Amino acid sequence: MTTMTADFAREFLGEELFNELNDKAPEFSMRCCEDPTEVEFSASIKFKDDCEHDCVATAYYYQDKDKLEATDDMSDLNWSVDHYELG
Repeated sequence: MTTMTADFAREFLGEELFNELNDKAPEFSMRCCEDPTEVEFSASIKFKDDCEHDCVATAYYYQDKDKLEATDDMSDLNWSVDHYELG
């Protein structure tokens, strides 16, 4: 997996795929976080690169566990992308 900044992800994916990824609703990733106070979420899209290889781009989000447990409406949380990965 290659970790990407937002600028690199936008440049690599192109504006249309980048926007599609950022518009996709994140879901629980089910992975354990190094920081036990955080919960990881992710959203992914599949696409083909310039050589027609199958690829997946993923946006990762982290939420504070206490804030997540305290809310009934997850749209109230800050859904800023932490980083992107390409696989």
